Amino acid sequence: MTGGCRPGHNAARTPGALACRPPAGQALRQPDPRDLGVVVGRRARDSVAWMGSYFQSIVDVDATAEAAATLADRLLAWLVERGEVEPGGVTRDRTAVEGVVVDTRRRVYYSLTGEQDIRCPHCAGPTTLEDHLGDVIAEWHEGGSGLAGCPNCQREVGLNDWRWSPPWAFGNLGITFWDWTWFSDAYLDEVSEFLGHRVVRAYGKL
Repeated sequence: MTGGCRPGHNAARTPGALACRPPAGQALRQPDPRDLGVVVGRRARDSVAWMGSYFQSIVDVDATAEAAATLADRLLAWLVERGEVEPGGVTRDRTAVEGVVVDTRRRVYYSLTGEQDIRCPHCAGPTTLEDHLGDVIAEWHEGGSGLAGCPNCQREVGLNDWRWSPPWAFGNLGITFWDWTWFSDAYLDEVSEFLGHRVVRAYGKL
């Protein structure tokens, strides 16, 4: 564990590994708490004071609205069994900025950093929220398909298929961990394998 990071509740069980903050070189801005997506996970604890709270949202981008609640129940039971979440310490389907929350509503999960790059997965051509995807996201949130033609190659792309840097995710099931150690890719793969779906991590600082 690097100096200044909050360790997990148990080094042998805490998912993730080395860094407890987002990758270096990316400035973080303060989010609007109303837009923060979901939260789950037990808060890491020690005596080190941080300036602000960091979050990581792990989003199942394949879960349907009908299956989201059942998947959330299974995932929570799995995390409790592994000793990573405390039974009864979970907030469900409402916004929170600490503790443990699971959200099975249709949500946009965005990384709160100072930079953004969005590119087509087919031609690598760039696009932006302001000029192209903002309206598509609004329509998706209201139940739309989230499909949009690339302005460069005209091929149709789903919101979760654009190359977002840093990552954004759009889904019906997400969990966010506040002030945990930075999750390793291996841990994200483990969650993905358990759910049987692709997962995307969004992150930022409050």
